[in-house]
Amino acid sequence: MIKRIYLLSLIALMGLTYGTNAQELQIAGAGFTTNSTHNEELFNNVYEGYIFGVEYHYYFSDHWSIGTGVSYRNGAFSYWENQLKAAYPAKDVEGDPLEFRYHARHYSESEKWHNLRIPLVVQYETAGAIRWYFRTGLLLDLPLGSAKAKMQWNDLHTSGYYEQWDAALTGPKFAGFGNWEKTEEEQEITFKNSYSWTIETGIKGLFGRNYLYFGVFADVGLNSFRPKRSSQASQIEYTGTEETPLKFHNVWQQKRFKNKGLRNILFGLRVRYGIGLK
Repeated sequence: MIKRIYLLSLIALMGLTYGTNAQELQIAGAGFTTNSTHNEELFNNVYEGYIFGVEYHYYFSDHWSIGTGVSYRNGAFSYWENQLKAAYPAKDVEGDPLEFRYHARHYSESEKWHNLRIPLVVQYETAGAIRWYFRTGLLLDLPLGSAKAKMQWNDLHTSGYYEQWDAALTGPKFAGFGNWEKTEEEQEITFKNSYSWTIETGIKGLFGRNYLYFGVFADVGLNSFRPKRSSQASQIEYTGTEETPLKFHNVWQQKRFKNKGLRNILFGLRVRYGIGLK
């Protein structure tokens, strides 16, 4: 539904460019911070970043305009936990049942990505040389390539407990058991497209056919953009093979986080420079 609204609105806006009403080209830059809501179904996502792009606005009157454009936005996600541990049944390379156990002092994970952002907004502004303006609309964020999930375990210990013999193996490492002071892993992931509702308000100064905007804005995500492919794996998977005894999984692959989402919730300041085209 949102895709249809975007497509129809953009087609209509392209048709309006042949009219005789005022038009404006804007160059915009913004800095933001974000903190997702503390809903149990959403990850806590905290970071700072920037947005840079251009927009085109078509004026229906002296006060109302509709606009679209394209911009670049960087994004980031981080997760960490202390004193993690888990245990679950598995089988070793010879097929014997065991309980695989692991614990670590600290785990951290981070991802950074880059988005192409397409806004579709309506703007209202008052009259005069110094004006108050308000704008609202939809944003479409398209990921530019894949992101890298960087995972790190500090003071990781793995072992296998054999109930039938009442014995625990803490080595060797080639079998997946041992003490790992620091373990790092990188994986590529691809986030989904996301939609956001945006509001912005501030002042607009007119200097001939040049305009300067100073405003504050908030973007609220309308959908979760967590990666499409989600498995039902443990954080550390014991495979029972000699080639790769252990497999490490990021938060998007772990069954304990299968209901977790990730949304854009941004707050920031924006500066725009506009040029009147008619």
